[in-house]
Amino acid sequence: MGSPITFLIVRKLLRLLGIGPTSSDDKDVEIAVLGHQLAVIRRQVARPRFCPSDHALLAALAHMAGPPRISVTRAGRYRASRSS
Repeated sequence: MGSPITFLIVRKLLRLLGIGPTSSDDKDVEIAVLGHQLAVIRRQVARPRFCPSDHALLAALAHMAGPPRISVTRAGRYRASRSS
């Protein structure tokens, strides 16, 4: 599978040649297709298994980010956000 940079380069080249999507409808269809492809790929990939060093790194990064702030939205749902 190619990298996002490769995708962007190919897309720019196609746009220069006049082959790429031209209208907003074409772009909307392309976005929907790409979203579906991502959903299919996510179903095929197993969840990552973390080793103890991964847990330690993630815990250190979470500690550096600070404690999460929890606020209540208008619908009564809780929303957590990191303090900056």
